Amino acid sequence: MNKIKIISLITGLSLVCLSFNIQTDWYVLDSPNFKVSFPEKPIEEKKNMQTLAGEVEANTFTYNAKSLDQLNLRYHFSYNEIPKNSLSEEKKFFDAAIAGSVRNHKAILISEKAISLGVYSGREVKLSFNNDQIIANMRMYIVKNKYCGLIVYCPKENDGNSKINDFFNSFQVK
Repeated sequence: MNKIKIISLITGLSLVCLSFNIQTDWYVLDSPNFKVSFPEKPIEEKKNMQTLAGEVEANTFTYNAKSLDQLNLRYHFSYNEIPKNSLSEEKKFFDAAIAGSVRNHKAILISEKAISLGVYSGREVKLSFNNDQIIANMRMYIVKNKYCGLIVYCPKENDGNSKINDFFNSFQVK
């Protein structure tokens, strides 16, 4: 009887350890200012974007799922300098960023809440688009004079899966 209990305990502990080890094989994007992990190496691009304060160069990193049976369809991280005249009121900045995301995705805003990452303020946003079939989970921060945005796109039925928070929680400011 004791052998069965010990084997059950070892099996249970092994499963728990394996569940914490899932993200260790992710690709770590390690830049001078930020660190974030992706399921695999993302595609890096520089894009010019029009904002209310003028044109900015955005640095983007995107990983698209290799197959539709993955929990999430896309992981995206971007950052760009924020024009000095845009930083006067953080609330207005975040409101404009969220409104732009809703407009660009042709989406419906499901939720929004204030968050922080250490001393940096941010917003957590959830959008629905494509006839409510796709959910975009977003976190955005103002880090010094930079906008940092993380987005995970998933089918509605996969919303809330643990990989979303694995991605968000991997983001570190140096």
